[in-house]
Amino acid sequence: MSIDIVRTKRKRDIVTVLAVSLFVVIVLLELLIVIWLPVQLRSEQFWERDSAYQEMIALEDFLRGNFVGVIKNCKGKKGLERVEGEVTVVTLCLDDIARYLRMYGSSLNRNQIRDIYIKLQGFEQIFNSMKKLGEFYTRKEQIDSKGFIARLALKNRIKIPVAENKKNDEKK
Repeated sequence: MSIDIVRTKRKRDIVTVLAVSLFVVIVLLELLIVIWLPVQLRSEQFWERDSAYQEMIALEDFLRGNFVGVIKNCKGKKGLERVEGEVTVVTLCLDDIARYLRMYGSSLNRNQIRDIYIKLQGFEQIFNSMKKLGEFYTRKEQIDSKGFIARLALKNRIKIPVAENKKNDEKK
């Protein structure tokens, strides 16, 4: 006894070919996405620019927010005017950087982000020296004018009267 298998014959028309080909294309695209997407998400280059940009923005926000506190910590100390001047200059620079980042941040490349980040690290060093060490970027120095004038006079063979030296000392 033989069993005959009855097969249904489907007529090959354009709709059938189109449906089968679309099914195959969709399955292949899904396989491509399943394999390609995790590889791309794991790659460092994909996230490197964005993570560097976020780190730069975080440092810039930290510095802008904390430089004003330096003046509060220095109240009552000698040379407060100098400290206020330094903090004003630095905050103005940080505000300029913030405006620039707001306008052009999305179009910065990795090298530009690195350059701005290095400049911000310089501001961070200034902030740390102001806060922790009590040192400021500019130092008030005393100039010994007597020694300079004496060397200058000796070099040019000029005699300085003694009375004139005493008057200069009294003026100071």
